[in-house]
Amino acid sequence: MNIKKLIGETNAYDKKQALEERRPKSWCKSVSAFANGNGGRLIFGVADDDSITGLCRKMEN
Repeated sequence: MNIKKLIGETNAYDKKQALEERRPKSWCKSVSAFANGNGGRLIFGVADDDSITGLCRKMEN
């Protein structure tokens, strides 16, 4: 899979910089839209300027 091809948002792909556990509505809308359509891919760890930021592991005490 070529990440450069996937970075732009279309009806088949959506990008999110982070997985916001406290605000799931922000990414659940994309999941719901993909489920009600022809499917798609939700890519986390990509900023709005298309830079790849990655995801941080949740730190636990």
